[in-house]
Amino acid sequence: MLPRNVHFNRPIYKRKTWGYWQYKRGTPIPLLMVAFGHATQQQTLTYLGIQTKDVQQIYDMEL
Repeated sequence: MLPRNVHFNRPIYKRKTWGYWQYKRGTPIPLLMVAFGHATQQQTLTYLGIQTKDVQQIYDMEL
């Protein structure tokens, strides 16, 4: 459950959502890096909550 003071209409959430959907639509990561002012692709992927397929598979494994 999120704290009551979290508001999803804040610019940071809109910016991350915009970036996430740009990524999903095929916008190249280097272009998103420039848009966000990030120094590395990993920084952009982390910011957007994107994980490599290998890491995602680990999380998806049944224990």
